Amino acid sequence: MLAREYISGLASEDATLVVVPGTDDTGARNLGRWLSWFFALFARVVIIDYPGTVGPIVGGWKADRYDTSRDKAVDETVRAVSSIAGKVVIIGYSQGAEAAWLAAARLHQMGLKPDTEIELIVWAHPQHPTGFKASLKQNHPVASWVLRRFLGAETNGAADEGATGSIRVTSIAITGDPVTALEVWYKNPLGFVCNSLAGFFMIHAGLGQYGAARVGTLSIWGAWKAPDSCTTHVAINSAHPVTQLLRRRRYVPSVFVQRIIATLAPVSLPGQRSASIFAVRRNWRTAGRLILAEVTPLPAQPKEKQAAEVILASAS
Repeated sequence: MLAREYISGLASEDATLVVVPGTDDTGARNLGRWLSWFFALFARVVIIDYPGTVGPIVGGWKADRYDTSRDKAVDETVRAVSSIAGKVVIIGYSQGAEAAWLAAARLHQMGLKPDTEIELIVWAHPQHPTGFKASLKQNHPVASWVLRRFLGAETNGAADEGATGSIRVTSIAITGDPVTALEVWYKNPLGFVCNSLAGFFMIHAGLGQYGAARVGTLSIWGAWKAPDSCTTHVAINSAHPVTQLLRRRRYVPSVFVQRIIATLAPVSLPGQRSASIFAVRRNWRTAGRLILAEVTPLPAQPKEKQAAEVILASAS
C-alpha cells in the first residue's frame, strides 16, 4: 500500500487543515510541495507562521533557539485551532510535529476544543518512542547537554501518548530518518555516524530518491498502536540512507556492496529496538509489546477538491 493512499485517508470531510511546518520551512513551501496531493483534499488550509529556527545553526546567532521557536509555534497553533469552528486536522513536520503535538495536548488539557473535533498527524516527530529526543535522553548524555547548552533544545524524551486524551493521533516515520529512529552509538557505532548524517539529508531533508520529498510514492511497512492508546504509529519503507547518498553522488552500489553497508551500519526501524551490529536480523522484527493495527486499503487516486483557500497564521 502506498503512503499516499494511507495519508489521504486521514483527511476528514469538511475539516480545516492546520499546518505546522518544520525548521526553516517558512510558509510550508517544502511541506506544501511534498504533500500537495494531501493539502488539495481540504477547502481551507491554515499555515502556522513561526520562526522555525534553531539558533545559531539555523537562522543565525540572534535567532530563537529550538525550544523558544517551538513554543511560539505551540502558542500560535493553540490560538488558531481554538478559533476555528468545526473539525480540524493538524499536521506538523519535525520541529513543527513536536509543536503540533504539544498544542494538541494543551487543547485537550484546557478543554479549548472537544477532542472529537481534532485530529493530529505528526510526521518525523522528534519525541517518537525511538526518536531523536528519546534516544538522546536515554543513551547520549553528553550530546544531550550540548544540545541543551548551545541550541536550547531540551531532550524531553518520548511523548506521553496519554497527554492528548482521546484525540486521534497518527505518527508517521520513514525508515532511516534519524529524527524518528536515532542509532545508539555503542550498539551501532558506524551507523550512528553514517546513518545519522546520510539519513538526515537524504530522508529527513528530502534529498534522496526515497526521502520525505517523495513520501507519496513510498510504501507502508506497517502500523501499530500500544494498548489503550489513541496514537497509531505508521512506518514507511525507504532504502538505506547511505545507499541513497551514494546514488546521489552518481555511484550505484551493487547488491553485494549494499549488503556490506547494511551489515556494518544496520538501520533501526522506528518503534523497534535499536539496531545492533551484533544482532542485525533481530531488529527487523516487530517488538512484542506492540499491537499491529489494521491498515485499511483506500482508493489509489483520491478525488481532489478545488484549490484550497490558504491562510497564513502569524505568530505574535
